[in-house]
Amino acid sequence: MKVHSYKDYEEYKQAQLNGIYKHPTVKDNVNYEWVQREDIDFIHANIIKPHFDNLGITPEFGICHGAKLGKENTWFQEKTGISFVGTDISIETNPKMNLINWDFHNIKEEWKDSVDIIYSNSLDHSYDPSHALKQWINCLNKTGILVLEHTDCHLESTPTDPFGATEQEYISLLKEVGFSTVLLKPFSSNRKKTFIYATGVKK
Repeated sequence: MKVHSYKDYEEYKQAQLNGIYKHPTVKDNVNYEWVQREDIDFIHANIIKPHFDNLGITPEFGICHGAKLGKENTWFQEKTGISFVGTDISIETNPKMNLINWDFHNIKEEWKDSVDIIYSNSLDHSYDPSHALKQWINCLNKTGILVLEHTDCHLESTPTDPFGATEQEYISLLKEVGFSTVLLKPFSSNRKKTFIYATGVKK
C-alpha cells in the first residue's frame, strides 16, 4: 500500500485539477468517464438489490464520490429509483446532474447516519484513504453499504492518484476502519475490474 505525499493541501488539489485537464492518456479527458452504464447495472443487480431485498428495506439515498461529470450518480438514480448525489473536487457544482464540488474527505452534517449506499471508483484519489473511509462510515446508516471499484489502475501511487493498493490491501483497510463484512464481485467488461462491497458498520 502506497500513498503519495504532498507539501500541502493546495498541491493535492492542483494535482486533482491537473488530472482532469491534463491527463496524458485521454484525448478529451474533460468529457471522459471511467465508469460505464453496464458497471451500474452489474452493481445494482449483484450487490445493491440483493443486499436490501435480503433486509426487506427500501434504500432512500446514495452518494457517488469522485463522480466527475455526474453521469454515474445519474445512472444509479435511474436504476435504483432513489436520490443520488455526486461529489467531485475538480468539477463545478451542477444542479442539473445533482453534482456538487466537494472534497470527499469531508462530509456534510445532513449526511451523517443517513446514507444507504456510497459508491466510488476514486478511492485512489485519496491522500488519506483511512480518514476518507472513516468519514464515509460516519455517513452510512446501520444497514448501509459501501461499494468500491478496484482495477489494475488502482495499484500504483502517483501525484494524480495518490493511493495505490492491491485488492487484499483494500479489504484489510476496510476491516481496519470498521466494516465487519467485506466481499468481492469480479466483473469483466471492456476492463477487468472487481467491485468490493462492505457492510456491517461498527460505530
